[in-house]
Amino acid sequence: MTPKQLDRKYLARESPPEDLVVARAEGSYLWDAKGKKYIDFLAGWCVGNVGWGAERMRARIRKYRGPDYIYPYYVYKPWAELAQLLAELTPGNLQKCWRATGGTEAVDIALQVAMAYTGRRKFLSIEGSYHGNSIGTVSIASTEDRKPFPNLLQGCMTIDPPLDAKAADKVETKLKKRDVAAFIMEPISCNLGVLIPEEEFITRVVKSCRRYGTLFIADEVATGFGRTGKLFASEHFDLEPDLLCVSKAISGGYAPLGATITTRKIADAVAEDVGFYSTYGWHPLAVDAALANLRWIAAHRTRLLAEVEKTSDYFRERLTAMKLKPPGEVRIRGMAIGVETGDGEYTQVVADRCRRKGLLLTTADNTLTMFPALTIDRETAEAGLDVLERAL
Repeated sequence: MTPKQLDRKYLARESPPEDLVVARAEGSYLWDAKGKKYIDFLAGWCVGNVGWGAERMRARIRKYRGPDYIYPYYVYKPWAELAQLLAELTPGNLQKCWRATGGTEAVDIALQVAMAYTGRRKFLSIEGSYHGNSIGTVSIASTEDRKPFPNLLQGCMTIDPPLDAKAADKVETKLKKRDVAAFIMEPISCNLGVLIPEEEFITRVVKSCRRYGTLFIADEVATGFGRTGKLFASEHFDLEPDLLCVSKAISGGYAPLGATITTRKIADAVAEDVGFYSTYGWHPLAVDAALANLRWIAAHRTRLLAEVEKTSDYFRERLTAMKLKPPGEVRIRGMAIGVETGDGEYTQVVADRCRRKGLLLTTADNTLTMFPALTIDRETAEAGLDVLERAL
């Protein structure tokens, strides 16, 4: 059987996979099974922030000589080292971590912590958002995604974009009853075509949360570790969340790992209620990969983010000069890029044309979305944008 036939026979998917059989990856490129080379403007959807095939990472993994597995109730020094590093890198006064295998677990942990800490059961999120695939995380997603599942968490509400002063009013109205455990959002929503909230929205929502005893959960699973031009998207708004969720780029794609980080006050208050046993949460090999990746990012942070800013400016300049189908809105923060065309069918046609011509990007309804590696070089970026311009 061909790879496509095997996939169709044995893998359960919500829709057929894209017509690409991946054979290898390096830097900002992928190759398919026939040897065709693709420029990668997707980076595994915000996973490969520092590019594929970094020799320093592969060498670190080859040299690993640690234990095969650690029982979650034992003590393992690298766990504490990774938690300490995350506390140092994340914004605000976040100090303590729960271990997870990925983004869904990280968000689910945050929901459990919020319920245990506040004694409340309701949540508020952005309509159309995505926060994971468990029953808990689907409960706070878009109303459309909830329809197949009748027994979700009750009392989960959403507000519609745009995220402006009017939306902030709606948030405050819903929080006034003091029965909402947490408000959750991506500070910049990659899942909504790089939706960027107004600063006033964030400021007022934080004030409302503080006033009515609601926790603020920042889902930085996609936006964390430099994606938006800051180490965390929360920093664009001087946001200090009560809980912050990370995964994806935490290991650069070399191993699965996620984390939920909160303040010492919150962690200590729920210590007897939220343990979250995860068999493979922070597997020792994954921890080794995450430590190597984050230590490199920490050491090169200034230069890396300066390069992101420079490359982001280039993408903005090129995209705004292209002949885009109305409304033709370009939304960009760092290497999180959305180009809204107003026509979902046309958007998909453009994405398909790009793939046939050797450029990989993705779509969110009527928006082309691009998440290139933060380390992409100018020559590769230019070549990819040339393909996109012709496809448009």
